[in-house]
Amino acid sequence: NQQKAALKANFVFIMIMNGKQIISIIKGKKNLFLTKKKKIPAIFFSAHIANWEIAPMTAIINNIPVLTIFRKPNNPFVSLLLKFFSSNVPLTPKGTEGAKQLIRSLRKGISIGLIVDQKMNDGIEVPFFKKPAMTAPAVAQLALKIKTLVIPVQIERVKKTNFVVTFHNPLKINKNGKQKTVLEIMTEVNLLIEKWIRKRPEQWFWLHRRWSKKIN
Repeated sequence: NQQKAALKANFVFIMIMNGKQIISIIKGKKNLFLTKKKKIPAIFFSAHIANWEIAPMTAIINNIPVLTIFRKPNNPFVSLLLKFFSSNVPLTPKGTEGAKQLIRSLRKGISIGLIVDQKMNDGIEVPFFKKPAMTAPAVAQLALKIKTLVIPVQIERVKKTNFVVTFHNPLKINKNGKQKTVLEIMTEVNLLIEKWIRKRPEQWFWLHRRWSKKIN
């Protein structure tokens, strides 16, 4: 489909060109630089919308180091290509060891990047488009344990290989002097992602079943 073709074309383009040359507009740059201003790391979260890999690239070319978690490709050749072409973007594979690296990174003051619209069978049930969806709670769990900023990053493809990258205001982890619950934080996260998808539904790329068969 159109989204698949655009992703393939842009992936090749990103591997050839410098990130600075393909990003047309960066909005909310003050939020990106909050990590330096406040001297604490951030959890940058995004979704599978447009070319989501641009999010950590944008931070890195602005001298904000980010460790990003990724799902290791099944194809060893593709895995090798990813490692080679992503040499300037620190990556850690999804899994137990990757989770430990994310925690170590935050404790060292280095920001991390997460894609949070995946279905996670052993996650928590959170509303998503008004239907319960099993959701990875890592963003909330980490934010409640380690002093961090939680910054939503929205990616939009506006023309072929031109993008708008928006660093939104950090989520508030406390309410009325108390920490919010994991469910409250993840509900806010899912509502934001819903808003992004509604704006550009053709750019949401998700091939797996997001909701339970019982409610589909």
